[in-house]
Amino acid sequence: MKSCQWDAKVNARIVLEGMQSKPVAARCHVYQIAQSQYSQWREPSLAHTAKAVEVRQDAQKDARLARQHMLSDVVRRHALRRH
Repeated sequence: MKSCQWDAKVNARIVLEGMQSKPVAARCHVYQIAQSQYSQWREPSLAHTAKAVEVRQDAQKDARLARQHMLSDVVRRHALRRH
């Protein structure tokens, strides 16, 4: 395979294409990269994806807790007004 310099955006696109329906060997052939190069790009991409999912789950949990706190506050204020 010829040696090419790919930027991070292209690396990510190649990895995503390889993770979809097309065989990795076909992706590597199209982009003229070795499968070992693909594997080197894939591992960090998977790690970043897992981290992104984790961050999103944390943000969703924080938002849910904030909504619960806000609702509890509304209920408390409403109960105080009734007395």
